[in-house]
Amino acid sequence: MRPRVLITRSAERSAELISALRAADISVIAEPVTSTLFIADVKALPKLSRVNWIAFTSVNAVNAFADLLSDSDQALPRDGRLAAVGPATAQQVSNRLRAPDLTCAAATGAELGQVILQNANNDNELTVLWPCAQESLPDFSTALTTAGAIVIEWPVYATQPVAPWQLHMRLERSSSFDIVVFAAPSAVISLREAWPEPWPFIPVAIGQTTAAAIRKAGLAEPLVAASARTTDVLSTILDALHLDFTGTAIDPAITNLSEGR
Repeated sequence: MRPRVLITRSAERSAELISALRAADISVIAEPVTSTLFIADVKALPKLSRVNWIAFTSVNAVNAFADLLSDSDQALPRDGRLAAVGPATAQQVSNRLRAPDLTCAAATGAELGQVILQNANNDNELTVLWPCAQESLPDFSTALTTAGAIVIEWPVYATQPVAPWQLHMRLERSSSFDIVVFAAPSAVISLREAWPEPWPFIPVAIGQTTAAAIRKAGLAEPLVAASARTTDVLSTILDALHLDFTGTAIDPAITNLSEGR
């Protein structure tokens, strides 16, 4: 049997990674473990002319903000700047709004906050609009407010876990997995509810924030991809499986992690 990888988000959002894994002769299943509910009202859209920066820490935030902006009577301010964390979010900012003025390669809100501060020397009063999840980690806003910036935290979407019994049933039908890829802390929480520990697979985290969520949950030590780029995630998975980029086993003693489970 070929190694098996579970991606905890939709096939549409994971198309490039799925293609790369299959090219490496790895069996892949994409099973979303959470759903997204957009919750903001266009009437509550803050006055954009009052902010220096609009910062995005997730693709969902970009989509929610872009939809609300298109339904409003406002436009992106000429002097306002856009910031994004990670390449996937930056790409979606380009797709839905315009190219971001600043992209932080590291996939953590705290580092994005620090990079904004480093590039905001001419802002007398730094005001940042942060479209975010209803239950966002405070690392982004804390990094800015500690330095005296004003952060307008605006929840625009909520992440809801798939019902544990439903998710467990779906995963059970899919048999066992060698690797499970997590792209957000909410995915860790959702899968833990559906599949109590011990986890019979290796967790791979995209970003340090997600890795921290895995550790906080007291689960297996994750392998952490250097970034959300497909090449970095693929490399991390192949290293975990002891495979090279052709799908060939590097260690002949470990040819299939699925055997014996």
